[in-house]
Amino acid sequence: MKLTKRLEEYLSKIFGEGVVLSACPVMGPMYLKRFPVFSTRLLGREVAFAVVERDAMSPHEYARHASQIGERISMPVVFVFESITGSRRNAFLRCMTGFVVPGNQFFLPPIMDVKEWAPRLHKNSKMLSYAAQALVIRQLVKGDVENLPLVRVAEILGYSGTTLTKAAGELAATGIAEIVGARPKVLQFSRSGKDLWEHARAMFRSPVKRTLLNRLIPQGVDAAGLSALAERTLMAAPVRKVFAVDERQAGDQRVCSVADSRDDAQSELQIWHYPPRITGSGKVDRYSLFLSLKDAADPRIEGALENMMEDA
Repeated sequence: MKLTKRLEEYLSKIFGEGVVLSACPVMGPMYLKRFPVFSTRLLGREVAFAVVERDAMSPHEYARHASQIGERISMPVVFVFESITGSRRNAFLRCMTGFVVPGNQFFLPPIMDVKEWAPRLHKNSKMLSYAAQALVIRQLVKGDVENLPLVRVAEILGYSGTTLTKAAGELAATGIAEIVGARPKVLQFSRSGKDLWEHARAMFRSPVKRTLLNRLIPQGVDAAGLSALAERTLMAAPVRKVFAVDERQAGDQRVCSVADSRDDAQSELQIWHYPPRITGSGKVDRYSLFLSLKDAADPRIEGALENMMEDA
C-alpha cells in the first residue's frame, strides 16, 4: 500500500473523520520540490504533508525546509516517513518539526501552535505580519522609519519592496500609521513612544519561530530569552545561555550544531521570524525580548519584564 494511502487511513483513525489528501504543488526553487506534498484539513486547519521518499537530511535541514515550503503554500508542513530511528525522532522533537510514521507515531506541533502559523493580516485578522511588526519596532527603537521613503525602509530592514509595501498597508489598515505621498511614499505614525507600543502590542507576536539545543556557544550572536533579560534586569541568568538568530544564520555550521540531548547542549538557539538585530542597535531590542517571554508562567519573569519596560 502506498505511503500516502496509509497516511490517509492513519489520520482518519486518529482524528475520527475521513481524511483525503490532495496534491499540493510548491512553487519555488527545485530543491524545495524534492518532496511530493499533499494537503488536507485537520482540526479546522489546512495542513501539508511532505512525503520523504529518501531520508537524507538532518533534522535541522528538515526544519528549514518546512519553514520555506510553508511560507510558499501558507500552511504548516509535516514530514511523512516510512520509518524513523529513536535518535532522529528525538531530534525532530527538539526542533519542533512535525512528522508522521503512518501506523506508528506522529508529532504535529504546527497544528497546535496557532501563533506560529497565523495568516497574514486580512480584513478580520487582529495580528500583524512579522515584517509589519519589525517595522514598528524599528520605529520604536531608532525612530528612523517615519517620513523615510518606503523603498529606503525596505533596504534598511532587509525586506523586498513588495513585502515592505504590504507591511505598510497593514499598518495603514489598522490605524497605526498612514501612507502619505505618491513618489516617494512615506509612513507617518499616528502615535509615538509608549503610546505607539501600547496601541500596537496587542497585534504583535513572539518573534521566536522555534528553539534548538545547540552544541556550540556561538560568537558574535545576540543573547536572547532569559539571558538577555538577565543582562537588563536583576533576573538570574540561566545555566545554559540563550541566543537568537534568523533562519539564514541558523544554517551556519559555526553558529548552530543541533545537540542530540540536553546533556550535549552548551546553549539554546532561538530561530526568529525576523533578524534579531532588525533595530540596528547591536543587541536584541527590549520590545522583541518582551514579546518572546510575555507568556512565561513565572511571576519572577513577569516582574523583570515589567521593570524592563517601565522606561521604554
